[in-house]
Amino acid sequence: MTSAVGASGASAYAVIKRQRVARLAAMAGVNSGLLGWTFFGLREFIISPTLTSHVPWRQYTRRRAERETSHHGVTESEEESLERLGPTTWSDIRRRNLLDTCLAAGITGAFFNGIRRGSSRIIPGFFTASLIGTLCQSGFNESSIIRLRVLSRQEERIVYSHGPSTSVASESLPDAPKQEAMSWNDTITKKWRTFLPHKISEDEFSAKLKENENKLKEETLKRARESEHGLEQRPDQSQDSS
Repeated sequence: MTSAVGASGASAYAVIKRQRVARLAAMAGVNSGLLGWTFFGLREFIISPTLTSHVPWRQYTRRRAERETSHHGVTESEEESLERLGPTTWSDIRRRNLLDTCLAAGITGAFFNGIRRGSSRIIPGFFTASLIGTLCQSGFNESSIIRLRVLSRQEERIVYSHGPSTSVASESLPDAPKQEAMSWNDTITKKWRTFLPHKISEDEFSAKLKENENKLKEETLKRARESEHGLEQRPDQSQDSS
C-alpha cells in the first residue's frame, strides 16, 4: 500500500514537472515500500508487544488484558482489570498508538537518514520522523472519533424513526403520538413545498375559503367602525368652530 501511494505521488509530480514518469514512480515505489515495511515491522512486531508487556499505562493494560483474554479465555483477574478500567473513552482513542508510532517512525527516520546523509543526521532524522509520525497518528485517531460520532448519530436517528422496541411503546397513549425524525432532505423538501403550487383536498380548500371569508368580514367591520367614528367627530368639530 505504501509503495502504491508513493508511486502515485511520484507519478503526479513527474507529470507536473515533465520528467520521466516510469523511472521516478519505480524509485518512489521501492523507497516507500522499504519505509513502510520497516516502520510497520518495528511497530507491530517489536515496539507494540514490548510496550504492551511492560508499560503500566491505561491503554497498554487494556491491551494486555484483551490479549490474555483472547489467548487463554476470560479469567477473574483479567475480568476485574477490565471492569476497573471501564469502557473506552474518547481520550483513549486519541492516545491510541501515539507512543508506538512515535518510536517506530523515529527509528525508521534515523536509520534511513543516517544511511543516506551520514551519522550526523541520525538524531535530526529521529526527531523529525517522530514528529511527523505522531501528527499523522493523531490525525488518524481524530478521524476515527469523527467516524464513530457520525455512526452513533445515524444509529440514534434510526432508533428514533422506528420508535422504541420495548413494551412501553405498545402501552403509550393515543393522544400523545411521537413524531418521527425526518432526514435533512425531507426537511428541506417540506419547507420548499410551502412556496410551490401543489394540490390540496376539498376539505382543506373549504377550510381556507372559510378562513379568508372570516378575515374579509372582520376587515369590513373594522373599516365600517372607523368610518362611523370619523363621521361622529366631524359635526363636533364644526360646532366648535362656529
